[in-house]
Amino acid sequence: MFFARSTIVLALIGAPAITAQNFTAPAGDRPAQRHASGSILPGGRVIFPDGVQIITGAGPFGLAISPDGRTAITANGGPGRNSLTIMERGRTPKWEVQHMLARAKSEPGEGGESDWRGVFMGIAFVNDHSAFVSEGNSGRIGLFDWAGVTASGPRRTIDLNRNGFEDSYSGDLVLDGERSVLYVVDQANFRIVILDTRTRQVLGSIKVGRLPFALTLSEDKRKLYVTNLGVFRSE
Repeated sequence: MFFARSTIVLALIGAPAITAQNFTAPAGDRPAQRHASGSILPGGRVIFPDGVQIITGAGPFGLAISPDGRTAITANGGPGRNSLTIMERGRTPKWEVQHMLARAKSEPGEGGESDWRGVFMGIAFVNDHSAFVSEGNSGRIGLFDWAGVTASGPRRTIDLNRNGFEDSYSGDLVLDGERSVLYVVDQANFRIVILDTRTRQVLGSIKVGRLPFALTLSEDKRKLYVTNLGVFRSE
């Protein structure tokens, strides 16, 4: 027993000294921040994304690219004031950026089509300078036109709260431009709404599974695919 203890003591005495090591984050003492030229993550790492980085509004959730690839839109759902960020690329590689700000939820409004307060994930291009955008909690879809420098809100709206439906929540949407038909998710009422974009009338309303979320049209426009986040209804 004495010999075993002696061996352990000798081993510890003969071991090399362990020196303390200091570790610091690559960003040092700098706080987390977002910047187009490079951002600092909360853990202190520094990232430099490839390509061009454009700062959008807070909470970008929806994204759409125009058919020619020269315009991109993000629907920014907060926190804080909702907005749209429109990024357009002309003949030069430089992107031109516009921000269209919704009215803050705490601000008084006059109501009607001009009282724009929110966005959600749905965006569908109509042409190079306009798009349908879902407004979420209001149950409306806004047609936005940003060709003018003073554009600040939807030019006109389509309301899903009609024909006996209330408390609609407009979500993802997809446009059949050839037939002027817009398909919209109403998340609150578990349905897909079919709209005529020329008359702004409801062509149909189809109940689907619980919590419909995303839409896409088949290439021939004959099938509409819906994904659901919840368990299907029993009826």
